[in-house]
Amino acid sequence: MPEDKNKTNKLEDINRRLYSRDESLIRRRKERPLSKFSYGVETQWAPSAKASAGQGRRTGISAFKKFFIFSLIVFVGALVFAAFKFGTGSNTFSAENLTFNISVNPFVQSGEETDFGVEIENKNATGIEISNLTVEYQKGQSLEGESGPVSLERKKIDMESIASYSSAFGSTRITLFGDQGSRRNIKVSLEYRTSGSSAIFIKEFLQEVLITSAPITITASLPEEINPGQEISANIKITSNSAAVSKNMLLKVLYPFGFQFKESKPEPFSGDSIWFLGDLAPGAEKTITIKGIVMGDIGEQRIFRILAGEQDKNNQSEIGVLYASTLSTVSLASPSLGIKLIIAGKDQETYAVASQSKVQADINWSNNLPTKMEDLEITAHITGNALNKNSIAPESGLYNHLTDTIIWNKTTIPSLASIGPGDEGTVSFAFTPVSTAGGSLLSNPSIAILVSVRGNKLKDDNSLEPVSNSDRQKTVKIISNLQVSAKALYSDGPIANTGPLPPSAGAETTYTIVWTVTNSNNDVEKAEVRAKLAPFAVKWTGKWEPSGEDVVFNEVTKEIVWRLGRIARSTGIGSDPREVAFQIALEPFFSQVGTTPTLLGETVLTGEDSFAGVMLKNSRGSLNTRISSDSKYKSGDEIVTQ
Repeated sequence: MPEDKNKTNKLEDINRRLYSRDESLIRRRKERPLSKFSYGVETQWAPSAKASAGQGRRTGISAFKKFFIFSLIVFVGALVFAAFKFGTGSNTFSAENLTFNISVNPFVQSGEETDFGVEIENKNATGIEISNLTVEYQKGQSLEGESGPVSLERKKIDMESIASYSSAFGSTRITLFGDQGSRRNIKVSLEYRTSGSSAIFIKEFLQEVLITSAPITITASLPEEINPGQEISANIKITSNSAAVSKNMLLKVLYPFGFQFKESKPEPFSGDSIWFLGDLAPGAEKTITIKGIVMGDIGEQRIFRILAGEQDKNNQSEIGVLYASTLSTVSLASPSLGIKLIIAGKDQETYAVASQSKVQADINWSNNLPTKMEDLEITAHITGNALNKNSIAPESGLYNHLTDTIIWNKTTIPSLASIGPGDEGTVSFAFTPVSTAGGSLLSNPSIAILVSVRGNKLKDDNSLEPVSNSDRQKTVKIISNLQVSAKALYSDGPIANTGPLPPSAGAETTYTIVWTVTNSNNDVEKAEVRAKLAPFAVKWTGKWEPSGEDVVFNEVTKEIVWRLGRIARSTGIGSDPREVAFQIALEPFFSQVGTTPTLLGETVLTGEDSFAGVMLKNSRGSLNTRISSDSKYKSGDEIVTQ
């Protein structure tokens, strides 16, 4: 036990010294001096020691510095990334910028095949490559009382890629079955990847249609295949299937790229693609005929979208409720038989010629097939109110005035019986338009020419296949006969003249100049007459009649301008001509004694033919003191005396 007590005292003593603030207790124990040892110390660093010392300094970076450097690197990287995203932000891709435009009849009769078109618009700055574009729909329905999945039909639409900020269109045909009033969902699924990426993305769209008999049907008749630049005629028939009147119906045609509208019957209600059909009674039909030219490259397709429905109450040029729609596709192809009409050496749609002028026309044909062509026949159909049938002169062709056609075939040209691959040739004819002067005038006088070619293609099995082609219709317009006459007077005319007659050197004699303008069959716009006074001894007096006419004199150029503006057709023929009279003064030089001085230079009339679309020009020669149109003129009155 004494040992335990001693141990306890020692522990208490140590405890007091550890926690006491009394220095005497803390430092009463003396420290021993350190033992002295002698060490050999090198005076220079060894090579390995230097290296290890340097390494020690480099690795001695504090944790704070490491954290600071790491943060700086992250910050700089964030700035670089932000700059990259800012500079290339336009290349970011969003599926929201892929939109589907569906073209399908919202009312589908059960069991009737219908067109289904899909236009995909890519509003991104990055193009997409399409892996798969499918249309999936419920073709039928489960039989009554049976369970199980309904039959699904899937159709693939060919579409390869869509560039940035562009669109692509594809179509297929589908057939739906169901009870009247039932609805069907058509799902469009697009599998794609962005340019430069291998990841596949999917976007889907649902389109609902109603199984019913549509209130109206649209029937479009267009050629399946044409040549680029060829004129086509589209006949669109709208038929009412409703038992009630379909009110305020509109027809809208969405033309493809490259289509140039020319005309339609009836004329459009708005622009060149909207027609107001009005109210359609049950069973009623209306037909719209559209003519135009389709441009493009061989191998391309042009799709016409035709919509019909009830007129929008807020916008009369838009369809508010769509009743029916359809698609018509036209393919651009190289023609098996080539044909082109050349008039006056030019290939264009319209030509302007003067009446009674001979017009030369050439028809170039070619066999573009690698096989022979049998029984080639070329036809020119010529019509128009300005056509003089008696003037038609075909070369080696037959003209039938009852049908207004010229025909070239193996009867008139034996070589047309068999045409080899790549063969080509030309047939020609000439004609003269009727006169548009005097008597009864024609309104918009013109001649229309349509040429076509047909033959039989020899097939591999030696059978014959009919082939045909036609060039676009070309029109020859007859220009108006715009005329001006000019005369000088002294005793006659609306302005009184003074001075000696014949004129005397050094004395002033005034004359009246009269311009008269006539016009035949077409209105003329922007018409004006110009002439210049003689450079010597003649001046402008500033008088003209009627004073309401727009007459201007230029003091510097000495030119007189009569601005007529519009000249109506038949002016001077079925009505009074346009006429103006103005006065000039002659004071002959003594050097002009014994001569007949010039009063006015060449008179020139110009104007634009509003029908033919060309500028017209007519002129008359200069006028001098020989005033033979004056009622009191006698020989010698024109000679300057002393």
